[in-house]
Amino acid sequence: MFKKILVPIEVDYPDAARAVYQKAAVLAEQNGAEIQLVGVMPGFGMPLVSSFITDEVRQEAADRFKKSLAQFVQDNCDDDVSFKVRTGKKLGRNHKGRR
Repeated sequence: MFKKILVPIEVDYPDAARAVYQKAAVLAEQNGAEIQLVGVMPGFGMPLVSSFITDEVRQEAADRFKKSLAQFVQDNCDDDVSFKVRTGKKLGRNHKGRR
């Protein structure tokens, strides 16, 4: 029935993330599906926020997020689970959302 299951996790709440992953793993096993984890790192793009955040702080946050995600996968996921971290592009100040 399912080929891929997108599983949202919050690495700062590992107990909740573990519970969500475990339920998805059961569904994946029953359906022969692939699990794709998604975690969203807080953005720093808002002008009010970005003016106080240095590139060094952004990089530290990204490194911490990657490390936390890797630790979650190591501690909770099957051995064949792998992951990659992708980042979105920063939107300009004149960006208009799609409607």
